Amino acid sequence: MIHAADNPRAIFTIGLEDVIVVDTDDVLLICSKDEAQRVREIVKLLKEERREEYL
Repeated sequence: MIHAADNPRAIFTIGLEDVIVVDTDDVLLICSKDEAQRVREIVKLLKEERREEYL
């Protein structure tokens, strides 16, 4: 179970290992630690799509 003190929503996972979870008011990102560098790709895509509200 993943719990953020400032968010009442609980997030449950099963069978996941070595993951990064980022939970904000408007975005939930879950990725493997091995793929963490690819977050840059998401940032680039959001900028291209003019979705800066998620950055």
